[in-house]
Amino acid sequence: MFSTRIDACFDSHVHWSATGEFSERLLLTSLGAAKEVLQLAKDTLVFRDGWLLGFGWDQTHWTDGGEIHRRLLDQWLPDKPVLFTRVDGHVGWVNTAALKAAGWINGQDELRIEVPKGGRVELDESGRPTGILIDKAYELFLQQIPKIKPNEIRRHLLKASQIFHAEGFTHIRDVGGNKDQWEQALLLDRTQLLNLAVDMFFHIEDLNQLDSDLDFIEAAKNEATSNLRARGIKIFLDGALGSEGAWVSEPYRSGSGQGLQILTDAEIENAFRKAWSKDLEVAIHTIGDEAVHQAVSIAHRLQQQGLKGRLNLEHVEIARPETVEMMKALDVICHLQPCHWLSDHRWLKDKVGETLYGYSFPWRRLQQAEIEFDFGSDTPVEPPSAARTVQAIHESALNGIPKLLGNPERFLSHPDRAFAANSFSVFEEGRPVQVVFRGDHLI
Repeated sequence: MFSTRIDACFDSHVHWSATGEFSERLLLTSLGAAKEVLQLAKDTLVFRDGWLLGFGWDQTHWTDGGEIHRRLLDQWLPDKPVLFTRVDGHVGWVNTAALKAAGWINGQDELRIEVPKGGRVELDESGRPTGILIDKAYELFLQQIPKIKPNEIRRHLLKASQIFHAEGFTHIRDVGGNKDQWEQALLLDRTQLLNLAVDMFFHIEDLNQLDSDLDFIEAAKNEATSNLRARGIKIFLDGALGSEGAWVSEPYRSGSGQGLQILTDAEIENAFRKAWSKDLEVAIHTIGDEAVHQAVSIAHRLQQQGLKGRLNLEHVEIARPETVEMMKALDVICHLQPCHWLSDHRWLKDKVGETLYGYSFPWRRLQQAEIEFDFGSDTPVEPPSAARTVQAIHESALNGIPKLLGNPERFLSHPDRAFAANSFSVFEEGRPVQVVFRGDHLI
């Protein structure tokens, strides 16, 4: 039987709390059409302070081409606010009750808020919201749903930890951290309930609060424990490919445009400056090739001015060759998710065209340029799974993606072996049969 050992088995891009939380939401991955929401069972629904939250719908799997509209959710559950999050975490589908509860529509169902830059609220033929909120609009709407309580955060962190252990992971890099999550993670660790090594990046929701957020992260960095490390900030430059919010250099073939630049150049440069001046790392969400290029260009400009820092490029699903060349002069690490190939390859070329598809999933190009990278899952967008990562690497090489050199498992091992030393996982036929954390056998 084929057996593989991975020391410090590492998922380099996760949303720790969300992985636990979304496992408790209404799962929508089985929907085959928008109208199938009308068939969802209602007898086992779980609400958060009166709101129904669901996760996982993906219209790229649907064949009927039906309109995704709030009227379907109104027909299914008219009296409770409903928020269904798309599988990529960048789009919300809400009903009328949710829009009213948030104060986003008036009595005539007309939009009464200013759509933030880097976001979009889809409107129907009458000029009224369809219930589809994209990127910054979705992020703004999330501020209206009931806040998660501290005990719920702890439960979500522990549930996610169990999910990671079941898949063989002893180390994670969390890019969805916040103050409340850090405090609850510290509590778990101090009470010896945390059997996971975590590098945490803190999502900056409001750049107007950047200074105070950086002060907190700087203090958190000094609170590091043997299992928890605060590393820096996480910001978003673009959206996702599935919803055509990723910022690309050529128009999407659907005619929707070139995606969204969520932050201005000035905002990105300011975030880089302030984080690096405090010796904190920056993680920036960059899926489209233009987003990757812009982040790298801004880092280059700052380096020429004498300011350097660690730049973590998240996703890098499409990257042009000249951008990869520019990375050589920077302190940069790319965090890739091969598993997205399994989900995206069915439609990616049709969305972005032949040229940009040729720049997708650039692990071989990064290897040739000697740019450091590692592999993750983006859970809960994709399930955390070393086996899926290896599967994607092998299958993509059979379908035109330049082949990765060497063993893919080496990119699933935490680079700092001193962090939670004596941790390893043994896999047989892709499944973990041993998971050891700091010498203790979890599986």
